[in-house]
Amino acid sequence: MAQRPRLWASREVLAGTDMAIVTGPSALNLDRDNALALTWGEDFAAVQTNARAMSARFNLDIAPFEAELAKLSALDKPANPPRILYLSRSGGSAGPGTFVDAVIRAAGGINVNAAPGWHTPAIERVLQYEPDVIVTSFFGSDYAGISDRAVRHSALRRYLGAHPRVEIPGKLWPCAGPGLIEATQQLNRAVLAL
Repeated sequence: MAQRPRLWASREVLAGTDMAIVTGPSALNLDRDNALALTWGEDFAAVQTNARAMSARFNLDIAPFEAELAKLSALDKPANPPRILYLSRSGGSAGPGTFVDAVIRAAGGINVNAAPGWHTPAIERVLQYEPDVIVTSFFGSDYAGISDRAVRHSALRRYLGAHPRVEIPGKLWPCAGPGLIEATQQLNRAVLAL
């Protein structure tokens, strides 16, 4: 793949370029015809809203993307939906109202974590969950940090080893981004193989 130029989010560099710019919801708004600040979202509706905004602003054909998004509702689902727990390398988890929960449900599962939003449950709480499968992310990274609780804590390591696990690449998770389609497809294949 050809190396593409990258712009860093400094006001000076962004103000001096004539390239189209897409920013996050809290990023600098340049009030230009070729700039767009995406809206925040935690579901597939937000993914579609942002894609349509980019299509309108930059005259992009998103029909293939929308077709892939629509296919998610037609995925085969297991007769008995598996109970799924999401756990990040730091021990973080996601309950209802998050894009991880949206992926779990679209893939045919039930989120075992009923606490709304993003949070890091106590280790004792995690050990009480009874998932059929654990979805992890960022476990394959060479990055090591002090918050690598799910990697370092012996009880969590044993817990992870005692359950089937699906590693979804972290690059697919950017907030309500198009990677959620592939994350859903990967998780769906895994739950159908259980």
